[in-house]
Amino acid sequence: MGVIWRKVQTSVDFPVRNLDFLTFVTDLRLLKDMGIESKYNLHGTINHYGSMSAGHYTSCVKNPFDQKWY
Repeated sequence: MGVIWRKVQTSVDFPVRNLDFLTFVTDLRLLKDMGIESKYNLHGTINHYGSMSAGHYTSCVKNPFDQKWY
């Protein structure tokens, strides 16, 4: 029987400020040694509408000058 591909349709809720990736990092020592922060402010997203074989991409980006999302 072949592999069946299905697109995940789950909505994800995440903060726009202080988005913390620490729980997704496997080597915490590497972050500390390299002085890399684990918290970020979101500046853009990419969205896909459609199926696994076809669809459209859109993006939302925060303008650094007027702080509005487009």
